[in-house]
Amino acid sequence: YLRQVDAVKRHAFYERFLGTDASVIPETKVYGGNLLRGYSSNYIPVYVPMRKDIANKLSRVTIKEIRDGMVLGECAG
Repeated sequence: YLRQVDAVKRHAFYERFLGTDASVIPETKVYGGNLLRGYSSNYIPVYVPMRKDIANKLSRVTIKEIRDGMVLGECAG
């Protein structure tokens, strides 16, 4: 039961940031074969398409969608 409540609350929190920009430092570890993960200033894990030029560098990311509990973004620059 608590895991369900957590999932619902987490999803609602993430939804508040859809369409907004966040500063993220994508790590070099690759997820799902083509995604880099970084954390926003409010500790939201944001996954972006892999690009070597953004790995380990502060990047502006637009939060686009939530899919299967993952927050997906796109580099704004």
